[in-house]
Amino acid sequence: MPIWGTFCLILASIVTFVVHLQTKDDLRWRYNRVRYWRATYPPTEKIRRRIVRSLKTYCKPAMALTLFLALAFAAFLLVLRGPWWFDGEYIDRGELRSGSAALVTGLRTALIQLIAAAGAGIALLYTARNYRLTRRGQVTDRFTKALERLGSDEMYIRIGGVIALEQILQDAPEQSLHTAQVLGAFIRRRAPKARSINVELTTRVVNARKTAMRRPGASTGREQPLPLTPDEDVQAALTVLTRPDLRRRIGPAGADFSNLHLAGATFYESDLSYFNLSGATLSEARLRSAILVETNLDDADLSNSDISHANCTNARMNKANLSGSWVARANFTKAFMHHANLTECYILGGVFKNTRLQDSIFNAATIDEVDFTDTNLRGASFNGARFSDSVLDYAILEDADLTESHGITVEQAVKSIISEGTRLPIELQTDVAIRERQKNSPEPRWDV
Repeated sequence: MPIWGTFCLILASIVTFVVHLQTKDDLRWRYNRVRYWRATYPPTEKIRRRIVRSLKTYCKPAMALTLFLALAFAAFLLVLRGPWWFDGEYIDRGELRSGSAALVTGLRTALIQLIAAAGAGIALLYTARNYRLTRRGQVTDRFTKALERLGSDEMYIRIGGVIALEQILQDAPEQSLHTAQVLGAFIRRRAPKARSINVELTTRVVNARKTAMRRPGASTGREQPLPLTPDEDVQAALTVLTRPDLRRRIGPAGADFSNLHLAGATFYESDLSYFNLSGATLSEARLRSAILVETNLDDADLSNSDISHANCTNARMNKANLSGSWVARANFTKAFMHHANLTECYILGGVFKNTRLQDSIFNAATIDEVDFTDTNLRGASFNGARFSDSVLDYAILEDADLTESHGITVEQAVKSIISEGTRLPIELQTDVAIRERQKNSPEPRWDV
């Protein structure tokens, strides 16, 4: 037992010393000691740098060597003295050549096998580490080659680069954030800038004046018309970047595609939540079943687009143009849609609960089975709009214009919040219940 206690004390001392060397506090202590020694016995700058470099260079190898020697010494002691430490009371030193020798040999064999298994485990860990490093290098090489393809002048090579990034995403999910950053930069570089109506009109006037003053045979210098659909490489990048599985990996942060021309883009069942698409052109875009939760679409052009079954909860669509769009079964709960243009929209079964629709335009829109519960429609225009089985419970219609609308009933108007400034159809203006409701409308349940 004294030998066993001595061995445990030595082993504990070695382990404690190794752990002590591995701590940052120890390195900081050594650095302070060097500073103290330098202040007491000022060495030259060359000697000081040599000491610091030696500490940084030889500290980790020394710790590894010390740990290896400690483990080797412990294994040697276990094999040599282990039988007497663990089974000493059953061993007869006088009869080791007979039956007791088998016990010693068996225990030594077991210890050697245990040490061999530990060595195999360490080797397996090193193999796994080398495999990870090799795999990381392979992913880096593939990523670099994909970037080179994205910079090519050929369309099909750029599409191949996008596909290569998608494959990297499938094989190495930890590269999702980097893939999203690269694809976002690629789309911003390749997609043209959006031009507003006023900018286009001004450009046409300026070009006309330049054409009138230009000499015969000179180039016109007119701007090229914007494409009706995105290029194939841009569409491929948009498809990969808005895949729901990728968005779940990179987190809620969305890409910034503001003021880009993405007319005719396909976003079927895509995840565009938290994207910045303010001022973007998305006319005739296919956004069916897309996720637009908290997406910024202020001043965006969504005319003639398909937004059916889309989830636009808490989306920002202030001054957005949705004229002529197909908005069937879409969810606009708590969306911000001030001054939005929904002229000639076909809205079937949409949900606009608690939506901000102040001063929006619904002229000539078809509104079937739409839920406007607690919706703010102050100053909205419904000239030529057709209502059918819609819910207007506590909808705020103060100063709204429904003069030329069709299909709104007395029951719907009475359940809404109207004022003296609300302009209703002629057939409803003389109704007693409506006049009473205008004078005594309750307060909104959720004023937005």
